[in-house]
Amino acid sequence: MAPASVSAERELLGAVMSDGSILSQMMWLEPHHFQDGEIRTIFSAIQRLKPLAGPIPLSLLDEHLADKCRRRDLLALAAKLSETDVLSIHAPRLAKLVVQHANESSVQQLASQLVENPGDLALQKQIVKALTTPLPGNSENGVSLLRTGEDLRALDVKVEWIVDNLIPRDCVTVLFGRGGIGKTTLSMMMAAAIDKGVPIFGMSTVKTKVIVIDFENSLPVLSERAKRTAVDGVLFWDSSSNPPGLDEPGWVVYKEILKKYPGALFIFDTLRSAHSGDENDSKVMSLVMRRLRNLRDAGATVIVLHHTPKSNDRQFKGSGAILDLCDHVVALFQTRRDGDEEEVDDIDAIEKIYRFGTGKKSRYRPHRVYLRFDKEDELFTLAEDPEAVAIDHLQSIIGTMYDGIGPNQSAVVAAAERHDFDFGSARKIRALLKKGEGVHWAVTTRGINNAISYAPI
Repeated sequence: MAPASVSAERELLGAVMSDGSILSQMMWLEPHHFQDGEIRTIFSAIQRLKPLAGPIPLSLLDEHLADKCRRRDLLALAAKLSETDVLSIHAPRLAKLVVQHANESSVQQLASQLVENPGDLALQKQIVKALTTPLPGNSENGVSLLRTGEDLRALDVKVEWIVDNLIPRDCVTVLFGRGGIGKTTLSMMMAAAIDKGVPIFGMSTVKTKVIVIDFENSLPVLSERAKRTAVDGVLFWDSSSNPPGLDEPGWVVYKEILKKYPGALFIFDTLRSAHSGDENDSKVMSLVMRRLRNLRDAGATVIVLHHTPKSNDRQFKGSGAILDLCDHVVALFQTRRDGDEEEVDDIDAIEKIYRFGTGKKSRYRPHRVYLRFDKEDELFTLAEDPEAVAIDHLQSIIGTMYDGIGPNQSAVVAAAERHDFDFGSARKIRALLKKGEGVHWAVTTRGINNAISYAPI
């Protein structure tokens, strides 16, 4: 079952606190309908109290809270939520959101703001309007929930990007690469750009609060990388402070952080270190990925760093549940040479070019950029697209060979293999020739064997 709207739960409890009599409108509502443990405990106490009309006195509620509960914290939460009494007349609507486990991001965002600023009349009006919008009907066969294609086309919704065309907002993105390739440095460079709202590698960003949960790197290592990447405004929870694993009950603290920073970007480094289970166990990884999705559904954008097996830079480790339950995958791997995207085996190659872009799964249009690693600054810099560079060299070769009659394919391939530029295999050269047809060179066929020849455009 999908996660509940925690914001709806909080607003519902606030409504009940402001007028206990509205419980009579929701006799079917039970504590187990609530996902938030604290709210569930307070609601259960209110049920035992059987309140009458009017606000529920906190002193009376205190008597019905179990001794084992953190009474002071729970009472403080109840007091804060009771300030949103303007919503009391919409409690049945909120209850339906809770029971149906709805996830209305607009309501959640407004509700979180209202909890922080209960006296803001403009916010009150906005959330009342949002809450009074009719819910879709509910039926056992789901017919009333169906939409026509025309309805979908009429929706004023669009994909939003935190990093243009690469990192979508409100998604769980897996960023994978082999150990030591620079995933942490790259993610910190992105974090710094997103925190400031400035472009990175030619891609625009949307200014967003960034929170890094680092399970893996020591504090000295993290400090050194922070100095290089200028992440002054980014928030970190480093491994020396023992952030809770995603398979532990304490993981809910990340949702509490999200309440403080609505719409934040969370970066978890790394997935393997973020839990204590077996990453090849689908049950374990399903739990971990569902919790990341739960955080996403509460309004966060999530990037989780992940490793690859030693034998394959283009495939990440672990259960298929990781791929199934994420929304988007981006990969960082080293290309073999300037004119080839195949991964390199020699990690000490003089010229290293890295492909950073869409991986095996995406709900969006593929996108990639190419990077170099500056050994002096220990940072990534933008590089030219190696395929575009190779095509430019091929265009130059064809132009040199053209004498009114275009050279055939075999002659061009042979000339490319003798060229100073390393194109790779003959098969790769032929593939590049195919890609450049009609754009960089014209193609004609002649003779009884329809031999292909090329002329520069």
